[in-house]
Amino acid sequence: MKLPILMCSDDIDLWCTLIMVEVETDKEYVYWNKFGLEDSDAIKPEEIGKSVEWFTGINSMRFDKNEYLNLLNQYRLRLSEGQEYLPKENEIVEIYRL
Repeated sequence: MKLPILMCSDDIDLWCTLIMVEVETDKEYVYWNKFGLEDSDAIKPEEIGKSVEWFTGINSMRFDKNEYLNLLNQYRLRLSEGQEYLPKENEIVEIYRL
């Protein structure tokens, strides 16, 4: 599965500069295997990621699945409340290199 993780801060939309990640999961972890620049002429949101120029020399990342999903749920909750997500002081999200 390919998902956007960063977008152009000028336009804040999916049709400007968009960094993609190839995501896989298993029972314990979420893996970000490849990172790249979205390079398609997508018109519809579901077409985004059909063409990605993958970067070289970037290591894969592995996240504990429960922590990953918990963080996403915290973010969704704050978005639904109209709040910006700000990590707690000294909050650390652990990243593991494969």
